[in-house]
Amino acid sequence: CGLPLTLALTANRPLTDAVWNNGQTGTIVNIDQTGTYDFTATDGYCSLSDTFSVQDLYEDFPLPWLTAIDTLTCSRNLPLQLPLPSPYAGEIQLNGQPTGSALTLPNAGTYELNLRIENCLESVPISVDTLDCAARIYLPNAFSPNNDGVNDRVFPQGVNFETLSLQVFDRWGNLVHQAIGPNADWNGCQGRQPVTIGTYLLVLNVRNSVDGTNMMISREIALIR
Repeated sequence: CGLPLTLALTANRPLTDAVWNNGQTGTIVNIDQTGTYDFTATDGYCSLSDTFSVQDLYEDFPLPWLTAIDTLTCSRNLPLQLPLPSPYAGEIQLNGQPTGSALTLPNAGTYELNLRIENCLESVPISVDTLDCAARIYLPNAFSPNNDGVNDRVFPQGVNFETLSLQVFDRWGNLVHQAIGPNADWNGCQGRQPVTIGTYLLVLNVRNSVDGTNMMISREIALIR
């Protein structure tokens, strides 16, 4: 889990001495670099030689995910699920509680992810911030297209949306008007002819400008002059 480290030899009988290929002696050795180590240990009567290697987790298993995870998401996406950040992880805990095959973050806030990898315990902070991604759309329930400069046209207003189309139907279901694009509106005419006073149905198709989803809104509107 990172160098330097200290290793101790143990055996089923007390060891009296050991000699290492890095020049150290004794049953305890200080390791400050990766590589292969040879030793010969003795209990005063018998000797045993062996070889072992030392690897550094960070050199042999690159872990680029071991950085703070900052996530920005729509509030309606909570609880948020994230994939586990490493296939090497054995024990995984979120805020001290074991987690399953996915990280489930119930709320916005800061979390601590603990992972045990090759017997090394790592901690990764996770920060979740949320946006209000809802499209907030206002359509009036009446307008007066009499060319007085006030409420002469009807169109959607609000935030987090882009207009795709606007359709107008009379009370018999006949299409009176259709406009395409973000500036779609209605001036109270069918073609170039003003329609009669009454109630009409507006059907609005919009795209959420934050998450890209589409939605349809229908609303009755009274035309007065």
